[in-house]
Amino acid sequence: MSAIAIVVFLAVTFGVYYGLYRWGKLNPPALIGERSGVAGWLLLLAGGFVYSGPLVAGSKLSSMFRNAEILHPNVLGVPAWHHFKIATWSVYAVTTCISVYGGVVLVRLRTPSAVQTAKAVLWLAGPIAGLVQGIAVPWFVFHKVLDIGMSLGVLTVSCISTILWIAYLSKSKRVKTTYGV
Repeated sequence: MSAIAIVVFLAVTFGVYYGLYRWGKLNPPALIGERSGVAGWLLLLAGGFVYSGPLVAGSKLSSMFRNAEILHPNVLGVPAWHHFKIATWSVYAVTTCISVYGGVVLVRLRTPSAVQTAKAVLWLAGPIAGLVQGIAVPWFVFHKVLDIGMSLGVLTVSCISTILWIAYLSKSKRVKTTYGV
């Protein structure tokens, strides 16, 4: 990757997170406190929902398909491979929509329901999407799970990450003052 591409990527990333930060400032917090508003870890979560999560997931998915097709060029002529790609990208698209919705809700709303929505999105866009994409889609297309070890590893990491973020959303002073939880 060239230096220009890295600089552009970092500038876009900064711009997205700063834009979310400014957009979140348009609504006052539910309670007045020293730590309130969409900033810190809460901004990281909202940015992950809106930008980083979909970008990383899409990059990994694209890379996985590209590598598989380079290593096994004969799969390009297999109809099941095309069905698998369509189903996998469809799950990715739905998951991305859910994730972006969760991020927008966190940034724009100042009610306890925003936190509940974020918790639901963490489960839906995390472990549940991983289960569907890693196990259910291959099972329905190929009638077998392609790599159960990798799927279970990804699912385990996703569950741990989800549990940690839910703990943050449940215990954070910033979340309590921002959303009135």
